[in-house]
Amino acid sequence: MRRIGLALAALLAAVAAANAQPLGDYYKGRTITLVTGTAGNGNYDLIARVVAEFLPRYLAGAPNVIVQSMPGASHVRATEYVNNIAPKDGTVLGFVQPYIVLNKILTPAARYHPEDLTWIARLVPLNQFGFMWHRAGVSNIEQARQKETNFGAAGATGPSAMVAWTLNRMISTKFRIVRGYADDADQFLAIERGELDGMGSTQLGPIARRPGWLENRWAIPIYAIALQRLKQFPDVPTIIELARTGEDRDVMRILATMPAIGITIVAPPGLAAEPHGATAAGRRRDDAGCGVSSAG
Repeated sequence: MRRIGLALAALLAAVAAANAQPLGDYYKGRTITLVTGTAGNGNYDLIARVVAEFLPRYLAGAPNVIVQSMPGASHVRATEYVNNIAPKDGTVLGFVQPYIVLNKILTPAARYHPEDLTWIARLVPLNQFGFMWHRAGVSNIEQARQKETNFGAAGATGPSAMVAWTLNRMISTKFRIVRGYADDADQFLAIERGELDGMGSTQLGPIARRPGWLENRWAIPIYAIALQRLKQFPDVPTIIELARTGEDRDVMRILATMPAIGITIVAPPGLAAEPHGATAAGRRRDDAGCGVSSAG
């Protein structure tokens, strides 16, 4: 959290400099809003609330930091807000999933431009995988080709739907996508109730926080959305390994690259890069030698 706080502080200090105000005066009495693309009980929301707790101690003026949940279309609504509506003064940051980059390629009409956003930091890469519930009667990809099963998804623009539909098209799995769930937590409950047979994409953290799901193999990973096999599941193939042709592997590799982008923090377009002559926050960041990259 210290590394993340210093990286964010460096960027926000640059914004204050661009507005020709001393950093302490600029953020004193202000509120910084962290916009998340999930509902209030989602993983992104949880991480944003942790950042909100620690970030004020790294900013002169100790601004108030709040989290605003803005679910909709698998983070697209939150991204469009940051891109088009949020003030460009360093008081709004977005916590959005990396698939917004791929969604813009597939849906050019989406009202945001990833290349124009101010990409501030990657908090952590994502360990993403698809899994089946132990009562579904499917425990590997070969069985998923033979039996139709129900996967949950928030919307068509998220990884759960994107990956499952791609597998259906390219390797003849029989995943049926049930859309409209608010977040992973809603899908977990639906799985326990028997409404869903699994998920096309989830992260290791939320699953690991559910007692018994991995330890007792109630949730059975059947593929990893990754460039290499996940160390937690060394026997589970990546989606790239499942491809049958070179062209299919290229498509799978694009999907598998998204989790490497990870949980990222973005700001509206047009924020100034860090000026020459680093701010105090920037010097502390450099001294810390952190691996989190910041704008500028």
